[in-house]
Amino acid sequence: MKEIFLAQNPLEEIENPLTSPKLIELINLIFDFFFRIGISLFTITLLLGGYFILTSAGDVGKARSGKKTIIVSIICLILVFLLPLIKESLINFISKISK
Repeated sequence: MKEIFLAQNPLEEIENPLTSPKLIELINLIFDFFFRIGISLFTITLLLGGYFILTSAGDVGKARSGKKTIIVSIICLILVFLLPLIKESLINFISKISK
């Protein structure tokens, strides 16, 4: 069997995957990413919890599992909505330190 090895061209430079070298812009990108992912995960877990409740067919364990899933998804949604406040606090803290 012939083995193929992939190697990087030594003359080619690796590009910086970050779009900005500034720390504050990087923090903005990270928090915006988590905000978008958090909203999507909330929707999926809320629907999953509702599905567990609807398909429990009298099974108390499945209904309880669905209820817990919905409660956890709502708590996570609250945390997602607190992300902009946390982001601004972190940016203000970094700005004060860097002065």
